[in-house]
Amino acid sequence: MIDALTFPQAKPQVYTSSQTLISNTDAKTRTISQRIIETVGRWIRDLFFLPISANLPSSSLAILNREREFVQRFWNPACPLDMNYPLQEEIRKAFRVYDQPIQIAIDGEKLEAKCRIIESKEEGESYINFVQVLGSLSTIETDVTTTYPFLAEYLKRRKEDPSLPPARFILISHYNTSSEEGLWKPKTIAQWGEALSKIVEALSKKFNHLNCIIGHSNGTLPLAGAVNSLVQQALPSLLCFERGPSSIESVSKGYCGGRILHFLAKNTGWTTDLGKELHTFYQKHPNSSCIVSGVSQDFYFPGEAGLPEHPLIAELEKESKVKVFLFNPPNQLFHPRAHHNLRADLLHGNYLIRATNKTEMENKSLASVIFSNCFSTGKDLERTQEPFDKSH
Repeated sequence: MIDALTFPQAKPQVYTSSQTLISNTDAKTRTISQRIIETVGRWIRDLFFLPISANLPSSSLAILNREREFVQRFWNPACPLDMNYPLQEEIRKAFRVYDQPIQIAIDGEKLEAKCRIIESKEEGESYINFVQVLGSLSTIETDVTTTYPFLAEYLKRRKEDPSLPPARFILISHYNTSSEEGLWKPKTIAQWGEALSKIVEALSKKFNHLNCIIGHSNGTLPLAGAVNSLVQQALPSLLCFERGPSSIESVSKGYCGGRILHFLAKNTGWTTDLGKELHTFYQKHPNSSCIVSGVSQDFYFPGEAGLPEHPLIAELEKESKVKVFLFNPPNQLFHPRAHHNLRADLLHGNYLIRATNKTEMENKSLASVIFSNCFSTGKDLERTQEPFDKSH
């Protein structure tokens, strides 16, 4: 028998000074690499996703101030009416405006998201709740035009049906989310979606069922990520992706050096594919309702860069899970560069070039069709009275 003591014993490992130096060098290299990635990520984020959060020149600040003053005049009964908003006077009389702070936490950091609430002055036991996630060039203080078509549509329908519950329109802009240090900026597009999902769940707990969530332009980016993490009770009756991109990769193709830009965005956490996000969503929630709309002459997301052109959206449309509406307004009425931000009441059925159901848009606007789809069944209207289960 061989004596175990005759086997060679393992020698204790001793690190030489050179090995320690290599280890420290590797750690420093990783730290430097991480800093480079974070710096590039911040540059990508501030340039393409959250441009208002960057240091703006005085000329841009002047434009923002002018838009802020316009919104203030819109609501001020002492200011003259604007002929571009036919129902402005009725809207002033019917709604009150206030800001609602929402408390959330991301990675242990406490945040406050300030939401703009436009609410019927007439109170009721339940409300129709519309949530709008604004694009990257709007704050809740500088935008009323995005919401105007739905305010007007609600008042028209309320005249036709006085039994319609009072309404609450909720505006969300990332520029109104702050930490103790000031404006909070997400580190990645996934974290942006996580923050929005927590805001939506908090709103659902406070105001009960949300009938509709509309993401416009870049507002569709966090919304696509958020819906895949929402609890069932926070899901709205209708999701709407309004003039959003199909994917960051497809948008980058329109830029000089787009492949490099997308490579940088992908490796810093600032890329996503909205078609894939929605496809994943429908695997988990096959009975949800969704509208995807766009314009063929979209200045920011032209051609395949627009969400309606995504192959997976076409697949979901064939499966009757998503409704698609694509418009091409005449250029003699609206300059092509203006199509991306046209009010939803100006996108009329006459301008359709593609629709899942064209008869649904006959003599109607996009705002009207979106509103109708929130209440496609009687049960959808009944859900406005459902309380949120606080145990979730």
